[in-house]
Amino acid sequence: MWPADGGTSGKAALTALAAFALVACAGSTGGSDATAAPRSAAAATSASTPPSLDVSAPPLSFRADSATRSVTFHLVAAHGQANSGFNFNGYDGGRLAITVPEGWMVSVTCENRGPLNHSCAIVRRSTDSEPAILGASSPSPISGQPAGTTTTFQFTAQGRGTYRIACLVPGHEQAGMWDTFTIAGAGSRPTAMVET
Repeated sequence: MWPADGGTSGKAALTALAAFALVACAGSTGGSDATAAPRSAAAATSASTPPSLDVSAPPLSFRADSATRSVTFHLVAAHGQANSGFNFNGYDGGRLAITVPEGWMVSVTCENRGPLNHSCAIVRRSTDSEPAILGASSPSPISGQPAGTTTTFQFTAQGRGTYRIACLVPGHEQAGMWDTFTIAGAGSRPTAMVET
């Protein structure tokens, strides 16, 4: 019971209790500290992405079907003016990260909304000039497809590791027109996230 007059001993005890509660709520360095843990991609995207934040919604329209072991998604080259139009779905420099299990069929729609030719390809390194996996690019990836055109390509995700979704028109990938594509273990979950 606190003194009725609100004396200094009661105030000191209350201050000590409040300080203890604050420390207890902050977590410990040995456990999981919510303030120190990295934010999930979904949480990170809500504050930093364009209005179309649901990866299952257009323009990405990312869909995974475990029954058929297939993934489909829609890449839009030059979707808005982010990075001067050198982007896929408004993201550049590896911010869009797609993960697919090894052995799954991948179907990609590549749409060019920009004034320049663009292409979509899965490559291993920034210096590559052809796709890393057979069939993993839009037609004529070096010359690209003209503005206003849409193509579709399919391939089987083979070879675990990290790749790049890139525009292979000379200079475009170097300007930041690339995102991340990972082939993970066969038991993994297909995902699409936006990194901050």
